[in-house]
Amino acid sequence: MFFYAYQFGTPPVPMVRYLVSAFNFRQWRSYPMLTKILILLLVIAGVYSVGRLHARSAEVAAAPQRRALEHQPHSSRSARTMALLALLAIVSMGGFMGYNRWAEGQEIHLIRVINSQSGEHTLYRAKRKDIHHRDFLTLDGRQIRLADLERMEIEPTSEGL
Repeated sequence: MFFYAYQFGTPPVPMVRYLVSAFNFRQWRSYPMLTKILILLLVIAGVYSVGRLHARSAEVAAAPQRRALEHQPHSSRSARTMALLALLAIVSMGGFMGYNRWAEGQEIHLIRVINSQSGEHTLYRAKRKDIHHRDFLTLDGRQIRLADLERMEIEPTSEGL
């Protein structure tokens, strides 16, 4: 049995393919608010689970003495394990997101500067992190600043680093 995702104006797409395309991390840079909300929900879920573990250990402490002695070491060990796993998940997620941001900054783009009066165009190559609003730094180290009469078109190239 397949589940389908429906989007307005498009044919139905199998849910698996829809979820895979939803988790394309390179496109998440376009949705910074969504990323912030997802991280906030992850933190809330972590705090909730730690609170439940703490409440469960408080219930065990209130139980009869022999029962508390049997479950107390295991409970504190599992809480510590859960906290370390949550910390590991957060650090690895941060590292993954940092690596993706660095890798996107290393992409090489072809920049076409066009003079709107004469129609002449000049081609440059620059890394994505070095391209700003009206200026950029080329791969060979030249700082280019556009005049008011010039416009730039940016295309990604198939080159890597």
